[in-house]
Amino acid sequence: MDLNTFKNDEEIIQYFKDKLEKIDTLNECRLFKEEQLQLSEEVLHFRNCIEWIIRSNQVIMNIKYALTRCLEFVESMSWPLEETENKRLYAYYLEDAVYRNLVLWDMFRQLLNEFYKCGYSESDNISIFKFLKEKKSEIGGAKINRILNHLNSSNHKMVRETLRNSFTHSVEATSSYVFHRNVDGKTQPQMDYLLPSHPFENLNFVTMDILQLIEFISEIVNEMYEYRNTNLILLKVVTVMPCGKVIDDSEHWNLGRLNEKYEQIIVPCDIPCDKARTYNATYVCKPTRVNYQRIHSKQEETSGILIPTMTFVEMETAFRVNEQ
Repeated sequence: MDLNTFKNDEEIIQYFKDKLEKIDTLNECRLFKEEQLQLSEEVLHFRNCIEWIIRSNQVIMNIKYALTRCLEFVESMSWPLEETENKRLYAYYLEDAVYRNLVLWDMFRQLLNEFYKCGYSESDNISIFKFLKEKKSEIGGAKINRILNHLNSSNHKMVRETLRNSFTHSVEATSSYVFHRNVDGKTQPQMDYLLPSHPFENLNFVTMDILQLIEFISEIVNEMYEYRNTNLILLKVVTVMPCGKVIDDSEHWNLGRLNEKYEQIIVPCDIPCDKARTYNATYVCKPTRVNYQRIHSKQEETSGILIPTMTFVEMETAFRVNEQ
């Protein structure tokens, strides 16, 4: 965002407040205890992924706090070059946000490595640039290219290289410095660091970078959410019979298995009607509707309806179910 498009500082400050409100935690895709206790390899793998989202959320909230405090002290500054307590604390929280932002980029790499099973250990020291270039086939070329394009952009380089390196290795990027050097036998002032970037500019670089990073992470979290709901969550299933009777299934299902098997569901009849058939010397009926809902969840969360359409004859052909 070009800050020159705003008319005054008040508009810029409101812009930052709106942007900071968009920095929010990620869906952690948690599993209920019963779902965790399935203890399959895919459940344990998914739980590893959740750990990285939990850690990322801690970092995100710390970044939001640092940027919010940074903005407060920038608001209190009278002019960009002042050397006051407000300026010192603006620089302190900006530095904090820069470091935590780069930590979150590494958390993102760890999540990508875990979710896409790229094979690295969490203790392997590898840069996100090298990691992305090596793992295009596992993660997907289009996704990798989008991330790399941002990492190579001038906005991200300002955060990773200019701000981070200045805080770590060089003059601090929020202050004015004048060094004197001998040039061709003459002592002259070195003007490179006389005018630092405006506090609003530095704040904008970090804010935009963290928002883009959260967008990237959210895309992976959305994939995790779909994977979890299809493969790992447990569902309560209720069948509605042709006579109107509603029957709770004592067994929990996952959605993938339910989608695969719901046409094969048959329920013993206490009072046979003209819809019933005999199966293994027992009267059974096919439900007209299969309702499902995730365990421990509210009605509007992860619920749905499946409508069986096969007749008993079609079941016999498709699934080798023999009527008797």
